[in-house]
Amino acid sequence: EGDPFLKPWGITSNPQSASRMAANIGGMVMAVLPSAVYVPTYFDMLRKRDPQGVSSGVSLLLLVSGLHRIQFWYGKRFTPVLLWQAVLMVSIQLLLLRLSCVLRKGGHVEIPKGQGSEVVLVQGSSLAWMIAAYALTTSLVCFLLIPYPSFVEAVGALSVTLEACMAIPQVLDNHRRKSTQGLSVVLVLSWIGGDLFKTFFFLVDRSPVQFVMCGCAQIAIDLVVVAQMYAYRRHTYPGGNVKAD
Repeated sequence: EGDPFLKPWGITSNPQSASRMAANIGGMVMAVLPSAVYVPTYFDMLRKRDPQGVSSGVSLLLLVSGLHRIQFWYGKRFTPVLLWQAVLMVSIQLLLLRLSCVLRKGGHVEIPKGQGSEVVLVQGSSLAWMIAAYALTTSLVCFLLIPYPSFVEAVGALSVTLEACMAIPQVLDNHRRKSTQGLSVVLVLSWIGGDLFKTFFFLVDRSPVQFVMCGCAQIAIDLVVVAQMYAYRRHTYPGGNVKAD
């Protein structure tokens, strides 16, 4: 039974069915949205031929965090939504790192080092081998130690800690250059909106406490990036060039 207009669409007026459909839609948004916000950045970098659309350190942190979340899922099953979110995030960050490498002269990736002005230059091919070796090694270790609950919880804690620190390389990069050149306002706003949404999702879904703590930390760091965009607004011309002090 139910509304004859809604029935052909697989929707009924049954509150339980409507609630389940709403939960499914929310889950799909939760799985896709965090990665989807980087798609415009990817094409913007490609169009402008500018590798500074997002910090390479941010991409690396999100990639490693996603890898460990996948490993965490095999040790402690939680909602598949968060697993697919990790798979998609790893995929898009690999694409961003590759594009950053292609656009930079010499085919290297710049990774901020400490809080100073130094950066580590890593060749793209070397970075690819490093990522592959890290993924294989940590996956093997997880496979061997997965029977130990304390180890599994530590992997989960590592994953969300890295994710919580996601914007820190961007903060350091902005501080080093005294500018937010190349950083999209839309991307930063999507960070804030996405982190608010997923923290709410973690609370409603009763996800492991690590995820809730991660969401709260990310919101705080997102606000630091917003403060930098305001503080450094005078250091960048509308065209994106950094002013000389």
